[in-house]
Amino acid sequence: MPACEDCGAHVSERFTAVFGDDAHVVYACPACSDMAHIVRGGAATDAAFAARVRGDEDDSKK
Repeated sequence: MPACEDCGAHVSERFTAVFGDDAHVVYACPACSDMAHIVRGGAATDAAFAARVRGDEDDSKK
């Protein structure tokens, strides 16, 4: 059964098909994120990847 990669909550296969990435993996769900974030594509993007793209990495790791 599919689960959110962030919090581990169960998500439906339909949710993964609609909001997940190309492999139907979700990184946010209604249990750990708000729907506005999910609808904008937040469920299809790994948070760590998104932070690297935005340049939000922790300065101590540089």
